[in-house]
Amino acid sequence: MLSRIDAPVIEVSPIVSGQAIKGPPGKMFDELGFSVNANSVAEHYEGLADWIEIDEADTSLAHIIEETISTVKISKTVMTSIDDKNRLAENVINFIHEI
Repeated sequence: MLSRIDAPVIEVSPIVSGQAIKGPPGKMFDELGFSVNANSVAEHYEGLADWIEIDEADTSLAHIIEETISTVKISKTVMTSIDDKNRLAENVINFIHEI
């Protein structure tokens, strides 16, 4: 369980601009009555995640999300190439070193 982990917990939002990037999160949030956005992801991980990384497309939600998870990192999280994947991994590793 995440609450028992003695290490930083980082949530990379799977929802960008109101759409799930891959898989069922958007559909699940909608069916459960949650708004399909990065703020709902933050609310779901409240008390579990040390920070959340959101896509630059959702920058306008950062100040709202900070009320739930105090540390919000903004970067390009949509991965369409190996360079994108490497960049996101490097960002997360760099953020870990900040803690």
